Amino acid sequence: EQSLRTHSLNEEGITTLKELCWVLNSVIPNIEYCPILIYVISLLLVFMNKEEIYTILKCIMLNDYKCKDVELLRFKFRFTYEDNKKIVLAFIECFTSVTKYIGKEILNKFDTIGFDIKVLIEDMFFTFFAEYFNFSFITVFLVCFLREGTKMFYRVTYAMFKLLKEQILQIQNKDDVIPVIKEQCF
Repeated sequence: EQSLRTHSLNEEGITTLKELCWVLNSVIPNIEYCPILIYVISLLLVFMNKEEIYTILKCIMLNDYKCKDVELLRFKFRFTYEDNKKIVLAFIECFTSVTKYIGKEILNKFDTIGFDIKVLIEDMFFTFFAEYFNFSFITVFLVCFLREGTKMFYRVTYAMFKLLKEQILQIQNKDDVIPVIKEQCF
């Protein structure tokens, strides 16, 4: 319950979520770090029953664990803390190189006010944007994520930074960054 801060589940949904997490952990015991899994399950529970969700996630996760080449993993449900660090750093590097003008201005602003962009990126990625966008958007994002994989995180974050550039550049205090971005996205 501490991990799933924003959701649309009732008490029965929360119980089912806990059951699915427990069953997935017993079937795939080497799950080390997968914060987005609970958000994916909670969203899927809106549309499917627990047996269907279990089948889908088990297949995805087992395929991820069988894959030796981490670069070929599309869904990245196989997380370790080191994978997490690599994904966040890769995003920041990609963001700055692809968005030469927007990226540099935003990153310079974050540096000026002393805000660590890694905090924002981890918060967005591992809450599955659930605290940033409304339910309708998150359901569309889930479908795209299941189809396209982690590149959807890059696309959404890039679009968000591009659309919110002016608001981000007006922030004067590092403690206001995440609240302002959440408010603007909703």
